[in-house]
Amino acid sequence: VSKGPELKEPATVECGELEARISKTESEQIKYALQKGLLQRTVDQGTKEGRTSSSIGGAEGHSATTDSTELLAMRKFDTIHLTINLESGALLPLALRGRLKHGRHFTFKSVLDSGAITFVSPTVDGSFVDTSCPYASRGPWLQIFISDDFLPTLVEDLADLADPDEVRVPVTYRWPDKKLYITITAEDA
Repeated sequence: VSKGPELKEPATVECGELEARISKTESEQIKYALQKGLLQRTVDQGTKEGRTSSSIGGAEGHSATTDSTELLAMRKFDTIHLTINLESGALLPLALRGRLKHGRHFTFKSVLDSGAITFVSPTVDGSFVDTSCPYASRGPWLQIFISDDFLPTLVEDLADLADPDEVRVPVTYRWPDKKLYITITAEDA
């Protein structure tokens, strides 16, 4: 487990009007709780699967613990270009119509690591994105804010993904005014 930089003063992250402050003591408490919870979860999973490992690992060497500063630090992005496979892309029309249109969120979770992408509607509580900061991440979690006025455009433009057999891949959907791009690739890409 690598240790991140020491915090000398409270960390402040701003995105639009969002602001978070946390002291070094609170940061260490959160880090301890996360490590304890993640390690316990992987020990439980490893025991169920006949393993005794206490870390989540992969080819890239990801471990079960993530430095707390990475989890708390927010990175905001001006532009997002997602690349997802056709199977995931086929879920987008349903997620937009069935979840975001009704004020909810939808999350894609990576099967390879701890990464996640959440599409967020304006009424979702607890998100760290909004109209002034529509694209941001905390650690491996990216949130994409979809405004009520942009949602119908997305639904219409991505409707053909509901029938994956008719989609020629790779295909890139572009919304330059929103600085959002989504590329759909073949399943094996």
